[in-house]
Amino acid sequence: GPFGMKAQGAALATVVSQALSMILCIIYLKRNRFIFDFSLRSFGFDRHKLSLLFKIGLPTMINSISVSVSFLFILALVNTISDIAGSAVGAVGRINAFAILPAIAISSAVSAMVAQNIGANKLDRAVKTMRVGMLLTLAVSSLIFALTQIFPELILGLFLAGSDPNYAQYISDGKAYMRTFSLDYLIVPFQFCFNSLFIGAGHTNFALVNGLLASLLIRIPFCYLFGIVLDLGLTGVGIGAPAASIIASLTALIFFLTGKWKKQRIIMDAELT
Repeated sequence: GPFGMKAQGAALATVVSQALSMILCIIYLKRNRFIFDFSLRSFGFDRHKLSLLFKIGLPTMINSISVSVSFLFILALVNTISDIAGSAVGAVGRINAFAILPAIAISSAVSAMVAQNIGANKLDRAVKTMRVGMLLTLAVSSLIFALTQIFPELILGLFLAGSDPNYAQYISDGKAYMRTFSLDYLIVPFQFCFNSLFIGAGHTNFALVNGLLASLLIRIPFCYLFGIVLDLGLTGVGIGAPAASIIASLTALIFFLTGKWKKQRIIMDAELT
């Protein structure tokens, strides 16, 4: 850019944009007479609510960290194949960061709506919310899957100039990985929305255990098994993500069918304290 700050400039721009966004949100809320006035004297800790927030939020945070760690292991594994393969997988990872946003947004909305319905003791509406969320997420994710299957070279070409001497190998490696990895987009709608139902019902610990199982005990070993042991290369490494989502979705389905999620565990504990 004109200031020549390179990576530091990008980092600074991110911080400034987030700060401006926060300020605009506060102004909007104050003008609409939000329940919280944002004055300094109003800030403080409520131990009961803080404890409840940790019970709900901490497992979700750990789950997110485990997902990131698993993909770091996969990237390290791919780098042992070749530097170009690592670049290709890294590019797919950046693509995935955007491709998965609709599923994350919809599942977050599902979780909030489920919590409201369960709080009103309307379990049937909570289940209906989950199902509608699955359909919406699947519709968007299916479109993204189709684009990655039909235009892989065009998408991957956004991250490396065609004049680069490694371009052909980069595209070949990226397509091999993306073909199987993108199958995950057809499965995550079920995994995400099941987890949203359980989190909305207060069963964050199940979502945590299920997420850890998928990330650390399925995704990483399957990537190594299919990619290295069975010598399927990047096509095999890409199988790890959908395999993990399938196992996690099946586990979530079993928990859903047992009906145990209907017991509002954290919420009930909070009412007793």
